[in-house]
Amino acid sequence: MKTSLLIVFLCVLTACATAPKLNLQNIDKTVMPQNVVDDVEVHKSKKILWGGAIVRSQNLSQNTLIEILAYPLSSNLKPKIKAKPMRRFLAEFPGYLETVDYSPGRLITITGTVNGLQSGSIGEASYIYPFVKIDEKHLWSIESAESESNVHFGFGIMISN
Repeated sequence: MKTSLLIVFLCVLTACATAPKLNLQNIDKTVMPQNVVDDVEVHKSKKILWGGAIVRSQNLSQNTLIEILAYPLSSNLKPKIKAKPMRRFLAEFPGYLETVDYSPGRLITITGTVNGLQSGSIGEASYIYPFVKIDEKHLWSIESAESESNVHFGFGIMISN
């Protein structure tokens, strides 16, 4: 009985701490969206790991364009939506994504390649977006976004900001 309970407990802990399976090889974790806007030539073609909340998504003829409000990532690569947002960026996925699934407010983490800058607007204000080609993506579950908690259980209790 004790062994069965321990196995179930360990499975639950493992499920809570699971990070998405993204290839992080050659990722430059120091490059943030603002760095690209500040000096696009230095950061163009660099591999990045960014995440945030989806602002909008739209299907184009050959790909899907996702506008994302970037947030810092936690240790399990989930966007920390209680932190200060960094800046918006555009991410292009080769092919079709169902925009109902990639709807405003959903959390996403991507790896990709910086492809330059793109001009746009937010309301009536002009805006310069870092533009990224997506290599891999992880769309977080709706329950995961709604259950953002400052208390995480593992082998002990950790309270973080």
